[in-house]
Amino acid sequence: MDFHIRLNRKGQLNLGFIVAVMLLAFMIFGIVLMVLRSIPAFTDEAEQSNLRANAESLSVLLFEDPGNPINWDGTLDRVGLAKLDYSNSVVNGELDQGKISSLAALPYSTAKSSLNSSVDFSIKIEQGASVLLNYKPEIVPTSENVVVIKRFMVINNNAANVTLRVW
Repeated sequence: MDFHIRLNRKGQLNLGFIVAVMLLAFMIFGIVLMVLRSIPAFTDEAEQSNLRANAESLSVLLFEDPGNPINWDGTLDRVGLAKLDYSNSVVNGELDQGKISSLAALPYSTAKSSLNSSVDFSIKIEQGASVLLNYKPEIVPTSENVVVIKRFMVINNNAANVTLRVW
């Protein structure tokens, strides 16, 4: 492919050619800037999406799983607050008051490691005007990326608001 610069008879560049080259350079520069500006937004959205996925996983483990062992006697391998019926089946939407009390006495680091969680979390359980559980690490960082999951659950045949915050 031959590329010839068009020169006039005196060996000078054509003004139209100079304008076209400058316009092309500005367009390329503008496109590069747009791409570079979109990269941080993309990574922030990816981090937020990952955080939402972690929050949903924690929510399922905490509120839909009885834990391991299921009645929390002996060494606790995994935290789970779901209530069991007489046949050791999970009662959907119901939490065990005894497990909530046991969780309140459990160190945060133990609960976090038993859930294999890479993110920090806090759990707040309220029944009416009383707070049954406000479980969180000693130092709660101020983070812009916080995912909040709210659920309505039953504890001892009474409705409760459960809030899980993940950061």
